[in-house]
Amino acid sequence: MLRYGLNEPEIRVLVTEIVVTGITPKQKECLECISHYISQNGHSPSLAEIGETLSQSAVAIHHKVNSLAERGYLTKTRGKRTLALTRKSKQLLAHLALSD
Repeated sequence: MLRYGLNEPEIRVLVTEIVVTGITPKQKECLECISHYISQNGHSPSLAEIGETLSQSAVAIHHKVNSLAERGYLTKTRGKRTLALTRKSKQLLAHLALSD
C-alpha cells in the first residue's frame, strides 16, 4: 500500500486516466455533476449547488470549474448559471458512460 491508500495498480489506472482525459477524477466528478444537473434542470448549477452536491467548498469547485474551462471541457461567462458543456466534454462523458 502506497501513499494515500492506493496500491501500485490503482495508481497506474489513475495516472492513465489523467493522461488520457487531461482531467483528475475530482474534476471528472465535477463535470459529471454539472452534466447531470443540466439534464435534469435545463440550466447549469451554481458553484454553491455543485459544492453542496459534491460536499466540497465553493473555492474548491471554483478551481475545478476554472481548470475544466482552461482544458476546454466547459465554457463560462460572467454571472450565475452560465456554465455550458463543450463538445469535448460531451464526447468524454459519452466515452465514460460506455466504459462503465
